[in-house]
This record gives sequence, structure tokens and C-alpha cells, in this order.
Amino acid sequence: MTRPCPEPERLYLDLRPLRVARRRVDVTQRELAHACKVYAKAPLYWERNERMPSAEALIRAARFLGVPWFQLVDVIEGDNPAKVPRGGPQGG
Repeated sequence: MTRPCPEPERLYLDLRPLRVARRRVDVTQRELAHACKVYAKAPLYWERNERMPSAEALIRAARFLGVPWFQLVDVIEGDNPAKVPRGGPQGG
């Protein structure tokens, strides 16, 4: 008999790795937006975890940046990453 997995409190997608990948290839948010066929400010909101891209936009971003889509996101258990201070949980 198998035991059920414990339910995490909450799971969130964290898109901060998107910023790292974008900067690594020296691409602006505006250029990324154009490649993803979204409005110019969308990548700003994604990188701040204020909004989530569609699956299509995430895949377009990955192709444009030359990385697999799953390298653009992290899964966070617990607090919403949009509510965590930019320096991390300790604010530093």
C-alpha cells in the first residue's frame, strides 16, 4: 500500500530565472516582448512575478533566449515570490 504524498502549503512559479537568462544573452525586455508577441511591459511583470506568461509566450521566450523553457522558471513552495523582498526573505 502506498502512502499519499504530503500536500505542500502552496506552490508558485518563480520567473526570476528568466531575467538571468535574458541578461546572459544581452536582450532587453522590449526585445523579448517583441519575440514573444506580447506587449512591451509584459516581461517586466513576469520577472517581478506579478503576472505569469502564457505557455505559448514562455516557450517563445525560451526559444528566443536559446534555453529549455524549464530553465526559465523555479517552483517555490510556501510564500508567493512576488511578495518576497527583492533581496530574498531576509531583505538583504
